[in-house]
Amino acid sequence: MKYPTTSKTLLGKLQSGDAISWDEFYRRYRGIVVAAGKFKGLSDAECEDLMQEVMIRFFKNASTFVFDPSIARFRTYLGKIVTGKIYDTLKSRRNHLPITEPGLENTLPADDGFEQRFEQEWQKLMLEEAETRLKLKIDARTFLAYQLFAVQNRPLDEVAAGLKLTANQIYLAKSRCIKHLRIIVKELKDGEPQGGTGDEI
Repeated sequence: MKYPTTSKTLLGKLQSGDAISWDEFYRRYRGIVVAAGKFKGLSDAECEDLMQEVMIRFFKNASTFVFDPSIARFRTYLGKIVTGKIYDTLKSRRNHLPITEPGLENTLPADDGFEQRFEQEWQKLMLEEAETRLKLKIDARTFLAYQLFAVQNRPLDEVAAGLKLTANQIYLAKSRCIKHLRIIVKELKDGEPQGGTGDEI
C-alpha cells in the first residue's frame, strides 16, 4: 500500500536531486508557507516568491543537510527557514521605501503569535495527510460516513438516509475513523508509515 511520503523520506529524495520530490515538496508545504507569509502581511506575489526562496534554500542545503529528529523537529527546521525568508522579504520591502518615510525602523511586525499560527497550519497539514492515508486503508462507506457526519457536521438522519446506514453504524464509523486517525498521526510524527488492511462497517 502506497502512502504519502514522510518528511524523512522526502528529504532523502531531495538530497538525491529527485525532481518529482521537489514537486511534492512544493505541493505539500506551499499551504503552510503561504499562510505564514500572509500572517506577516505579505502580498500574494510575495508569498509565491517566498515559497520559491524556501525551496531554493532547501536545494542549496540538500546535498549536505542531515535531518536528525533527536536534535529538532522537521517543522522547527522548516519554520526557521520560512521565518528567515519572511524577514528578508520585509527587510527588502523596507529598503525600497522612500528615505523620508517615517518610522522605517518599526516596519517589521513583531512576533504576534506567528509560531502558534505556524503550528496550527502544520497540524492542519498533518490531519490532511492522515485523512488521505485513512481513505486508502478504510472501507469507502465508512470513510464517507465519517466525512459527512464528523467533518462536515451533516445531520445524523440525513447521513443515515443517504448511505442507507443506521445511526449506530454511523457512530461506529466515526469512532473507528478517529481511532485510525490517531494512530496515523502518531505514525506521521514518528516518520514510520505502516500498512494495514481494509476496515468495513
